[in-house]
Amino acid sequence: MDWYYAVGPDRKGPLSGEEIEELVRSENISRDTLLWREGMLGWTAAREVAEFGKVLNGLPPPLPAGATGTAAAVLERAATTETPPPLPPGGVTDEFQPAPPIAYETLELARPWDRYFARMFDILVLGSLLGGGLLAALIFLNPSGLVALANTNDTAATVATLPVILIVNAMVAAVFGNTMGRALFGIRVYLLKGVGQPTFWQHLGREMQVWIRGLGLGIPIITIVTMIVGYRKVASGRPAGYDLGYNTVRQKPIGAGRRALGIVATLALIVGFLALAIAGVLETQALERPVAWINPQSQVATTVPAHWEISSDRTEAGVPYTLFVNDTLGIQAVLASEAGPGIDMQAYHRALTQVLASSHTLSDWQLDAAGTTALATGMQVSQNWPASIRVIKSGDRFWKFSFYDLTGRRTGDFADHGLLAAIMATIVK
Repeated sequence: MDWYYAVGPDRKGPLSGEEIEELVRSENISRDTLLWREGMLGWTAAREVAEFGKVLNGLPPPLPAGATGTAAAVLERAATTETPPPLPPGGVTDEFQPAPPIAYETLELARPWDRYFARMFDILVLGSLLGGGLLAALIFLNPSGLVALANTNDTAATVATLPVILIVNAMVAAVFGNTMGRALFGIRVYLLKGVGQPTFWQHLGREMQVWIRGLGLGIPIITIVTMIVGYRKVASGRPAGYDLGYNTVRQKPIGAGRRALGIVATLALIVGFLALAIAGVLETQALERPVAWINPQSQVATTVPAHWEISSDRTEAGVPYTLFVNDTLGIQAVLASEAGPGIDMQAYHRALTQVLASSHTLSDWQLDAAGTTALATGMQVSQNWPASIRVIKSGDRFWKFSFYDLTGRRTGDFADHGLLAAIMATIVK
């Protein structure tokens, strides 16, 4: 048997008797909510409907006097009614006067799409703020953590970050009484039991239920399924699974302009995130290909292996250098050169040790058999990065090629041999 119930001037349904009973138990349908089904003469308050009287009152309602003689006639007269009759003016009949409604009963149930955009707005805004804060913290406090962040799978990062965002969202709701997205769309969460605003722990409990039952833990395929299920429930006037028996989500009237502003703002955030994701994919694809490079000092061309980003700059003293960064390996390399006519290798690396003494702790230099290449390993002090430094003498010019481990885990000579071979090919001996 299909049932309908009234919310303000709107009719919701059809729903089964079990679904109506579920709404009664969860207090989304009150004693004074108007109900109708085929066979009834008109809209009737829930407290007057025998099927739900036990749920509302705790006891079966008493049979009216003479019911045996009149029930058949009433059903026979109503048998021709196939669609819900118009709601009475004001949503009530002259046969009863409902009790004064509590605050949320004067508001309509929140629209499902407005709830979706409000939720996405909150997640995207808080995600941006938290992501930016994390990036700034890593830059200033733990630069080696940037390597781990760069190598994190995007889906895994989203799944791991989502509960953190929802916890912060609960804090915002508890402190300010609402979240940014819900306030934008005129939506508020009310407690079904008790009075006053939900506490932080109640907000947190709801957000965790949203995470599990509404967003499927952020796992893409599961998220789609749980959101479709939730949409169908809310669109039919039923509470989402995570609100059943605890909360009701209501919405005050908002103008078309405000709704459009909220939707456009949310879509702009979604487009922005998609653009960043696409840019990241394109950058990754570009880095996966070897790149041609010309040594600016020797003007000799070579092919640098994949995954190395290349940039050139000058030190404060005006000395040019080339920076190579590999986020996949977590290694940074710096190539610089200077002329040293009349200086041998031993004199040069002794002078270099003195220059680097304030910023590096290095081992003794090891010379190759030809005496043209020297190697020292140690630490870059300020960042606490392991260092592997080579000096190559080519004619009257000395080339310094320094490798730094941004993860802080490597020891000894960890120079990337692919990059080292490519650069050595550009040094004219």
